[in-house]
Amino acid sequence: QSMQKRYGSDVKNIEIFYGANAKTCCYEVSFEFIDQFASYQYAQKAFIKKDNKLYFDNKKFVTLQLQNLGIALQNIYNTDDQCTICNVSYCSARREKEKAGRQVTVVVLI
Repeated sequence: QSMQKRYGSDVKNIEIFYGANAKTCCYEVSFEFIDQFASYQYAQKAFIKKDNKLYFDNKKFVTLQLQNLGIALQNIYNTDDQCTICNVSYCSARREKEKAGRQVTVVVLI
C-alpha cells in the first residue's frame, strides 16, 4: 500500500521473492498466539492443529496477506522452501535463542 501511495505502483506489476522461513514442522505456537491475527479474516487458514498443539504456517500467512493486498499468486515466489528451524544452515531464534545470528533482508524497487 505504501508503494502504491508513494510511487504509484500497480499491484499487477509487483513481484515478491522471499526465502526460507520457519515451517509448520517446527513452528509450534501457543493457542493465544492466534489472537494476534484476529483482524485478518484469512488467518485461520495459516494455523494447523495437530496432537493438541498449534502450528503456524508462516509461508501460507505471508502468501494470503500478499494476495489480500492484490498481489497475484503467480507473482509470489518462495525462493527457498526449507525450514529455518530444522536446517542449521539458517539462523533461528527459536532454535538458538539469544545465540542466534540474523538473516538478511534485501528490498529492491526497480
